[in-house]
Parts: sequence; C-alpha cells; structure tokens
Amino acid sequence: MNIQTIPIHQISPAKYNPRVDLQPNDPEYQRIKQSILEFNCVELPVWNKRTETLVSGHQRLKVLKELGYKEVKVSVVDLAEEKEKALNIALNKIRGRWDEEKLASLLEELTQMPDFEVGLTGFEKPEISNLFDKFNEDKDGDDFDVEADVKNIEKPITQVGDLIDLGRHRIICGDSSDIVSLEKLFGGQKAAMLHTDPPYNVDYYGGNRPHGKARPKDCRHWQKIYADNMSQEQYEEWLNTILSNACAFLDEGAPAYIWNGHRQFGPMYHILTGLDFHISSVITWAKQNFAIGYGDYNQQTEFCLYGWKRNNGTHRWYGPTNESTLWDIKRDPTSSYIHPTQKPIGLAQRAIRNSSVRGDIVFDLFLGSGSTLIASESLDRVCYGIEIDPKYCDAIVRRYIFYVGKDNVSSALCNKYLGGAK
Repeated sequence: MNIQTIPIHQISPAKYNPRVDLQPNDPEYQRIKQSILEFNCVELPVWNKRTETLVSGHQRLKVLKELGYKEVKVSVVDLAEEKEKALNIALNKIRGRWDEEKLASLLEELTQMPDFEVGLTGFEKPEISNLFDKFNEDKDGDDFDVEADVKNIEKPITQVGDLIDLGRHRIICGDSSDIVSLEKLFGGQKAAMLHTDPPYNVDYYGGNRPHGKARPKDCRHWQKIYADNMSQEQYEEWLNTILSNACAFLDEGAPAYIWNGHRQFGPMYHILTGLDFHISSVITWAKQNFAIGYGDYNQQTEFCLYGWKRNNGTHRWYGPTNESTLWDIKRDPTSSYIHPTQKPIGLAQRAIRNSSVRGDIVFDLFLGSGSTLIASESLDRVCYGIEIDPKYCDAIVRRYIFYVGKDNVSSALCNKYLGGAK
C-alpha cells in the first residue's frame, strides 16, 4: 500500500461520487467528526494520483476541511478513470447512503464501455438492472393513431416469412406452431423469459357477443383472430404444439407469463407440467372498467398463468419480496387498440422487470399489437417475437418507429414502412 501525506488543496472530490452529500447537521456527519476528533483519521481516504481525484473518503475530507486540516494521509492509487470510478462504487458500497440517480448514471456510463467488468463495482448484474429499471419512465400507451393506420392497409408491406430487425429486437412474420420459423427467429439463441397472450378460443372479433348473436352495428370491425375457433380437442393439441415450441427456445429456469381465459387454465396446466414447467401462481389483472357483455357477470379481470421451466429448483426472480398476484394497471383506451385483445405495456413491463435483467431476450409467441416489444424497449431488454398476420407486423414496425423516434431507426426501415418519411 502506498501511503502519502499530501496537501488538502491538491485533492479534488469526485464530481460523479454517487453517495449522498452529508451536511454538518446530519447525525452521520457528526459521528464522523467525533470519530476524527477522538481517533484522528484512521481510515485513510483513497486518492488517484493520475487524475488527482478523491476516490473514497468524501465525507471524511469534508470534516477534515472544517476542522482546519491543511494536509492529510491518503492511500494512493494510479488508475485509469473508468477503473477509478469502479473502485469508487466498490468502496462506497460498504457504507453510507446512495444518491441513486447519480449511481444509476455512473453505472450506465461504465456498463456501456466495451469489455468493462461489472464485478469490479461490487454490484451484481441483477442489482444494476433493478436500479436502472427504477429510473425508466413507464408509458401507458402511444400517441400514434395505429387504428387508422391498420384500417388503411390494403396490401401489407411485410410478407409471411420476413425477418425484421428493429434495433436489437427481432420479429418474424410466421406461425408460432412452425418450429422452422422460430429457429429462423432465434438463430441459435435462447430467451430468458416468455411473455405471451395466445388466442383464447372464444371466436372473438370484438363484438362481445355469444355464438349466434348478430354483430352489433356499432361494434368495431376486427379481422378474425387466428386459432380462435377450434374444437376443444383441436385447441388443446394446438396449445401443446406452440408451448412445446416455446419451451425449446427458453433457458433453463426461464419464467413464463401466459395470458388466457380461466377456462383454458386446466389444459394449460397439464400441458406445461408435462413439459417440465413448475406452475407457481395465477396473476389477476384488475381493469378499471368492465366490458359490456351478455353474461350474468361482466368480466372486469383477465388472468395470467405464471411459472417457470424447471432448473434444479432455481428460477429467475428479480422482483420485490412483497409482489402481489393482483395487478391494478390502467388499460389502454379502446380507441387506441390496434389488436382486439391488446394489453397495456404496463402489464408486460411488470413481468419483465420481475423476471429479467437488462439485455435479456424476452420471447412473445403472439406479438399482436407489439406491447411486449415496446415494454422490452422501454426497459432495455431485447424482444424476439412472432406474429402471423402481415398487417399487424406492419403496425408493430410503425409503432416501434414512432415510439423510439424516426431519427433512431435506419433510413431503410423508414423508407420501407413510412414511404420515405423521416
């Protein structure tokens, strides 16, 4: 260890220091002051001679200045700036209170450096990811009028089989029961989690009416939903195929969030346990309003089966210890829907936060309106999704472009899907 005595005026406090700056009336400041008065400065500040910056000991230096010290013993290091910052975080992790916004900003800077070892900071990847998530702004919806956009599509730009890169995200226009399409989508990679909303097999097109009833005149017109009008036997066979396919592209221990009607949870449970999934909970989404229907009770909730691909008893969980199965999240205005069973991105965001970290791949077997993709983008995850309808693929691409901004996508993508408008 290199110990030197240097003038205090030669020491520059780190402007990036992510610890809370104590004030003289803070109890912790007074404790540091009393300790120095009683024992002198026995815990030496750390000073980087290459930058003349204080790495650790900012509160002690502040007290020493107040007490009139002109010079101080320091432990001297000679580090590049990025190593200095990593050491600052690692040493600060032991004591004191974080200024979390500064800490998030500093970690963001460091983790974007090529070949930077996150472990040098003393933080694990999930801790960093949760901190970043804390400062990511949730968005309830989009300003883009996607309904009008979809209605105007006569001949879709996307063709079946097309693989589309949207930044780090990938979507393919294809059938989720086709393993070849999924192999093309993943290209040898695997997903950290599944978040998906398959058809419920209720022959739904947005009319909220039982079989045989006439479509109301004021009912919005939706295209027929794929795989939504089968016999129960056909539906269960189809479910088995698509869930088996999903399983092949998930890491061991990967969580799965599968939205569906409660009537199908029995078959889904048996299929998933047969695929060596552990079923943990049923999550209930409580909507603010119910949809007017023909049943005795109007439905104001939707349900999600939650579990994970078994992995010697372990699975991914990064959420709080007090997480609830009741999710009270505002639904999108019906007028903004681009898909009849569209979910707000807040649902996907909550699942993604709890079960993945930044950079993880989130898989959606039925991308629909693209909510999982938008949620993944907002939380710095990567979405791999498949959607069978070329028109919805077009809508997803345009939704993404308007979400991230035209300046943040390639000219080629804008030219293809926006007719050159950028």
